[in-house]
Amino acid sequence: MCNIVLLLFVLSPYTAVLSCFFAVFYLYKNKGNVSKNTWNIGLIILFLWSFFVGLVNKSSMSILVSFLFLLYFCMSVYIENEWSSEEKIYDISHWLLKFSIFSGIIGIIEKIAFAIHPMLVWRFFLGLPATTSSTHRIYSTFGNPNIAGDWFAIMIIVALFYEGRTKEKRNKIFYYSCVALFLINLFFTGSRGAFAAMAGGLVALFMFKCSKHNRLIFIGIILIIAVVGFMPSKVPNLSEGLVGHQINRSLSLRERIWKGSFDMVNEKPLTGWGLMGTIEHGKEFISYSGIVHHSHNIWLAILTSLGVVGLIIYIIMRLQIYKNIVHLLMKDSSNCIQLLIAIQVIIIIHGLVDFTIIVPQVGGVFIATSAMITALAKDFVSFDKNISSSISFELNNKL
Repeated sequence: MCNIVLLLFVLSPYTAVLSCFFAVFYLYKNKGNVSKNTWNIGLIILFLWSFFVGLVNKSSMSILVSFLFLLYFCMSVYIENEWSSEEKIYDISHWLLKFSIFSGIIGIIEKIAFAIHPMLVWRFFLGLPATTSSTHRIYSTFGNPNIAGDWFAIMIIVALFYEGRTKEKRNKIFYYSCVALFLINLFFTGSRGAFAAMAGGLVALFMFKCSKHNRLIFIGIILIIAVVGFMPSKVPNLSEGLVGHQINRSLSLRERIWKGSFDMVNEKPLTGWGLMGTIEHGKEFISYSGIVHHSHNIWLAILTSLGVVGLIIYIIMRLQIYKNIVHLLMKDSSNCIQLLIAIQVIIIIHGLVDFTIIVPQVGGVFIATSAMITALAKDFVSFDKNISSSISFELNNKL
């Protein structure tokens, strides 16, 4: 059953939402233990606040989307109860890696198909634009090039993590093949934010344990990202041909969106405009020909949608996660903590120029890794307390 849920999570953003309902069913049927930690409480408060903000702004869409926080809360509780051990984390990440191979193959087929023919079937099944273009940025099974970029960057990190844990040549070849497949797809997404984020994720992954062999791989990937991902504007045709768009145009658009988002915040600083406020009112503040879906920055998107109150709640939640990470690193208690940190680093760095957690797939990974970190920290704090209690008991008996 767990594997089916993970497969649904990878297949598309819509099936990813369905997989979240499995957590709701689990809580209803099994009456799962809800830990009263900062992360879980924060998710509930964000749900209540976003629901209230939706009411204040008279936005039925924002009210409806606010229930996504409730789904994330259920997912978080389920993970803390069922997926909190190191063995489970390894098992889940390995299955996600395997299922993502399918997405990688789809991405390559999509790139070739769009270079030859518009393929209306893509638009029907995956909601893609039916245009013929050799510079088409792939969506794969993620509904958006930047979301796909984040996902493939994360899977590169996962594959390298497992490669470093195995000594069998056959397994190493498999993981290197996965890295190559996901790296090709990452380039086809044209997401420079994901390129930069993966570089940060690699630093986080290898800073804890970095052999000479892995260091060479790390340097090689960074050089590829630097040369291809950030092609100088003097060769715009080559840059656009490889990654689908030019960096100057991308930054110019984001600057307009950021400026317009701050204008929105100035008008409603306390409550914000609701989770769907940028879609509903963005064109009133941002000069852009299409629909502005979000503020292209995690912090600014939360500030625009939920105001100062929502941002403070989110900051408190993140500070607790960082505290848990420091605790786990100081205790050196979990071998998988470096993988969880690297995944979080990718999403957070890309979050400086995009709001990828708005989609259930990347958002779900962000929530899941945060819940796993919370659960691991709780387990080892409890372990330390039990050890301390046992020592105190023995000392008292001897005295």
